[in-house]
Amino acid sequence: MFAWIGRTVTRIWWLIVLLWAGGLAVAMVSRPEWSEVSTDGELRHLPDYLPTRAGGKLYTAAFPEDITDSSIVLVVHRVDEQLTQQDEHFTLAELVPALRKIADQYGGVLEEQQSLAELAETLLQRLNERVESWEETTTSEAVAEQPRASRAAARARVHRQQATSGDNESLAVQVVSIASVGDFLIGPMLRSADGQAMLVSMNLTSGFLTTENTAIAERVRQVVQRLQESPQKPVGLQLDVTGSTMMGVDTIEAVTQSTEAVRQWATWLALAMLLVVYRAPVSAVLPLVTMYVAVEISIALLAWAAYLGWIEVFDGLMLYVSVIVYGAGVDYSLFLVSRHREELLEGASVKEAARIAIASTGTAVAASAGTEILGIG
Repeated sequence: MFAWIGRTVTRIWWLIVLLWAGGLAVAMVSRPEWSEVSTDGELRHLPDYLPTRAGGKLYTAAFPEDITDSSIVLVVHRVDEQLTQQDEHFTLAELVPALRKIADQYGGVLEEQQSLAELAETLLQRLNERVESWEETTTSEAVAEQPRASRAAARARVHRQQATSGDNESLAVQVVSIASVGDFLIGPMLRSADGQAMLVSMNLTSGFLTTENTAIAERVRQVVQRLQESPQKPVGLQLDVTGSTMMGVDTIEAVTQSTEAVRQWATWLALAMLLVVYRAPVSAVLPLVTMYVAVEISIALLAWAAYLGWIEVFDGLMLYVSVIVYGAGVDYSLFLVSRHREELLEGASVKEAARIAIASTGTAVAASAGTEILGIG
């Protein structure tokens, strides 16, 4: 087979080059955006039996109505002194309203904090639902699962309706609630025991590795920066941002920077290695061009497969593809070109040397590449 490939390449090499160039052009112009088709993080691809996934399922089963997946936590604090009434007033009058304005851009707050009377009414209503469902069911298993599933489904429908009815910027991110020390139910739990710090939590429906969190996280950082410089801020009061959402945003940014850095370093290292081995610029550049085309077309095919729902891809996969293709591509290029040069030294013509090199190295290259494909797959 590889002898036939060698003969074909030497005869219609120009057509093969045009086809690859056309494939590259189509891939770069028409492929879906990677951020639109990739899932957020590698955790979704872990097997269900691992503790991370098993714990997540248990939590969902125990708290089906809790739709918070990540949170932005603002720490309002003083160093070595207790907070004052002015600090609390500034937090409730300036910080919390600013966060609510951000939430309005994402469809508003889904769950407003309730007063004591509203909380009591809600709890009584849920108790009545439990009693009614218990009377209608005959097994303890049905008692445990049916009410939870029905309420969770109903709440999901409400959230979707709220998301589509407003002018929210992104349906992937919604603000479940904004909790502060002014809340009746959990307000006391948001104060530190020494009185030097208090928390304001913006709870989101999106996971901590959701790419769309970047925009809302940046808005929160801008609010914090503005309030830090505000003349209304009490002297000595400090604002810091943390929470799982912010850690996820930092992780995504680090992965993106690493991907670009790895691709650049891989290109320059491969170029340096090829120049040392071949001592000829053209021989060094051609393998790099080949690997670049292979990476771009591979990523485009993965993006289209994910867009059509055939497979799932995650954010870090682009980094893996780049590392594997450039790493293996340098080895295969050295092997093939070295074999081609051997034939030239034996007196073969350029085309004949190319045909023999492809025929003699094709099996080894295909076997090695197949091993990597199966191993990674």
